[in-house]
Amino acid sequence: MSGLLHKVTSATFRSVKNTTQTCLSLVAFGVVAYAFGAVDEVTRALLARALAAALGTPVSVGALELSLVAGRLECSRVSLSQYPGFPGGEAASLGGATVEFDLSEVFRRRA
Repeated sequence: MSGLLHKVTSATFRSVKNTTQTCLSLVAFGVVAYAFGAVDEVTRALLARALAAALGTPVSVGALELSLVAGRLECSRVSLSQYPGFPGGEAASLGGATVEFDLSEVFRRRA
């Protein structure tokens, strides 16, 4: 019986160890990407894609800057393409927008 318990315990430990290493690797990658500004580009692309899906027409975001420490997301040159069936060009454009947030609220436990 102790041999079976040892095998199960070893397999569980390896699984937890592998999961922990994977999570730490992802966190390290995220920190490095954030430090080099790669997160801004990924966030810009995700924002443009989400807006396009929600609005039903292509959206472009010219520049985006995400600051987790300051709790600020700034984007500029947001452009909404004209809907099909309407004359070409832009349906709307926005020179820039700033969203402020409190990152601690994301991790706060809800009662």
